[in-house]
Amino acid sequence: MDPQETEEQMVSYVTYWSRLADIPKSATNFTITPNGSSFTRSYQGHFILEKNILEQWIKESPSLQGAKIELLDEGVKKL
Repeated sequence: MDPQETEEQMVSYVTYWSRLADIPKSATNFTITPNGSSFTRSYQGHFILEKNILEQWIKESPSLQGAKIELLDEGVKKL
């Protein structure tokens, strides 16, 4: 992995590869972490959105159409 990889680059890779809509500017507590080796690469991201904004983001993300969404806790969803 490129040690100089920026958060912006990682987000760009994830949204492109995963066919996700851009992460809304209103997202809070955003983190993205690279994982893997020189042969594999993955990223794990977390963020918080208001329910109506999250639902709109899901609708705008092609790869999430038909995804099973689990309610983990009051207001917490897992895709």
